Amino acid sequence: MELRKVFGRREPRAALEERLAVYREVLQANNAALGFMARIQEALAGHQPLSAAEVRRLVAGITVQTYRMIANLDRVTRGKQRAARQRFEKLRAEIARRVEVTPALGPVPAIIALDSLDASLAEQVGQKSALLGEARRLFPEQVPRGFATTVEAFRSFMAGGGLGERLAELLEGLQASDVARCFEASARAVQLVESAPVPPELADALQAAVAGLGGGASLRLAVRSSALQEGGLEVSFAGQYRSLLNVAPDGVVDAFRRVVASKYSPQALTYRLGRGYRDDEIGMCCCVMEMVQARAAGVLYSRYPGETGTARTVIQAVRGLGLSAVDGSVQPDTFLIDRRHGKLLEARVGLCARGGHRSRASAGGREGSARHQRRGGARALRLRVAPGRGAGPAG
Repeated sequence: MELRKVFGRREPRAALEERLAVYREVLQANNAALGFMARIQEALAGHQPLSAAEVRRLVAGITVQTYRMIANLDRVTRGKQRAARQRFEKLRAEIARRVEVTPALGPVPAIIALDSLDASLAEQVGQKSALLGEARRLFPEQVPRGFATTVEAFRSFMAGGGLGERLAELLEGLQASDVARCFEASARAVQLVESAPVPPELADALQAAVAGLGGGASLRLAVRSSALQEGGLEVSFAGQYRSLLNVAPDGVVDAFRRVVASKYSPQALTYRLGRGYRDDEIGMCCCVMEMVQARAAGVLYSRYPGETGTARTVIQAVRGLGLSAVDGSVQPDTFLIDRRHGKLLEARVGLCARGGHRSRASAGGREGSARHQRRGGARALRLRVAPGRGAGPAG
């Protein structure tokens, strides 16, 4: 029997390869979803208990991978899976209602000091703020002072003047595949948020938290995004939200507003839509930290990208603040470390932005070590080396 009779009409090689790539995406998404389901089945069998946050993570993983399958099947069948999309939305809403857990923690304030945070509060302040709070409790001399805005602060801002309702109306029916409309909606959403007034009680709480840090008018702060679901095993919004550096005390309220607005950047908006997240599932929190005079800064990957089961760690660093190490504007120095034995395996000199000269980053600062584990994948930590202070989070 001829293959054409089995597979139908002959397709150009490029079209066939594209279809095969889509089918591979469907299979990979199916396998990933089955992995999350197996983890839930283990918990139901009593082999290993799950926290509320872990339940939400697993459900989010299944949701993202299921949406990935539907989107790719819709693509390969030329839009014939509309009914499947509609059914998916109904099921997702029902599952979200059933797994929603209201923690018995009492009211959550708009502002929480980093000293009072730990990893268990990631659902209230975002993973970044929660883990930085955990790090400050363990290493108070190495991690700068600061505070986090919570999901309650975000909700308060969205409720003011009906901002949340206007955004929901603007984003209604938006699809990641409609690039032109996504960019148009993004521009309008950012404009709406950046022009919206911050509620007076929230603005007062922010100013009071800044005053509590001391330092007076000379204090400079980093105001960083710490959205829910910003970094995880299934999705990562790394580089899609805004972080503002060297913010003066009287500029923190406006910086908060601008960071919240970055939730609607074109990259973040299309990434969120493309993975099946509703807009109201992603709350934007902020991490506000004291700046340090950095001699060098960069990124530490707790596991070598793309590898599992190894003890290799990657550090990429530049002189001064670390923004250029993460935005791609310069080629950073790269160091490959065996963290098990504390051994330098490889060092590659980057390309400095000034005049195109190659220059080794300074090895200043106190000698120290960083340990950060994450189950199933690597975590990127942005670090600064400051004279006399050791390593601290970068802005």
